Amino acid sequence: MADTIERRSLSLQGAQRVIEAAIGEAARAGLHVSVAVLGSNGQLKAFAAMDGASILSTETARKKALTVIKVGKGTQEFASDLKKEMAEEPELFHGMLAMDGITAIGGGVPIQVGGHMVGAVAVSGASSAQDQEIAQKAAAVLG
Repeated sequence: MADTIERRSLSLQGAQRVIEAAIGEAARAGLHVSVAVLGSNGQLKAFAAMDGASILSTETARKKALTVIKVGKGTQEFASDLKKEMAEEPELFHGMLAMDGITAIGGGVPIQVGGHMVGAVAVSGASSAQDQEIAQKAAAVLG
């Protein structure tokens, strides 16, 4: 067994491509959002807040992206899983949401390259469905 592991992560150039794709999608839809892109280690690689984006969307985008890194899945899927488990284990639901940097709001998705999660992108400032759609399209530019 190896004593170390190799982990692929998003480069700054890749993160900037994802940001540009998200901003372009939001602009075409007439939306004003914030976008956060993290590497697989949780490091903030790129961030943008469009003119007119709310201050709240800044922090929410970062938290959504961090949630993806922490739980290994998109925030919409994570929220769905938590809701299913709430009836059986309400303490799990409340405990997870009380953790720092965890949110169960759609709009955060993993960035996959070659079958490996190399980072996360999250969008905030529109509806959860719109955030989710923009984030999925942005993540796909590297896939």
